[in-house]
Amino acid sequence: MYKIILFTHGKLGDGLLDTAEMVSGTIKDVDHIRLLPGDDPDDKFEFVKKTLDRYSKEQTPVLVFTDIFFGTPFNLMLKLSQDYEFAHITGVNLPMLIEALSYRNEANSVLTDLISYFIEIGKNGIVDCNKIA
Repeated sequence: MYKIILFTHGKLGDGLLDTAEMVSGTIKDVDHIRLLPGDDPDDKFEFVKKTLDRYSKEQTPVLVFTDIFFGTPFNLMLKLSQDYEFAHITGVNLPMLIEALSYRNEANSVLTDLISYFIEIGKNGIVDCNKIA
């Protein structure tokens, strides 16, 4: 079992979670952090740090999704990775999020073994539809 933190710009994460819920059913226990215009990144840093502190005390593995390579959420998580252990995938998309949600409560799921799989699912969800017709 592992926890998921979804850290995105604006309301991107809202859309991903709403759509994932349409496909997969009710979603619980995802820490969704929005970086909105005017937000102080230092405040978000402290919020995520407290969340990671809680999971660290529980010894719960954590999977973090961010939206864009070298965006503020990515950079904040990169900084936090110096003091905390978690898996981090950037470039989150709907297929990989749905897959990660479906595996997180499996008793035998080992997060480190699933990272490459989630990335592959995300890549496979991007298709040039003109080449399949």
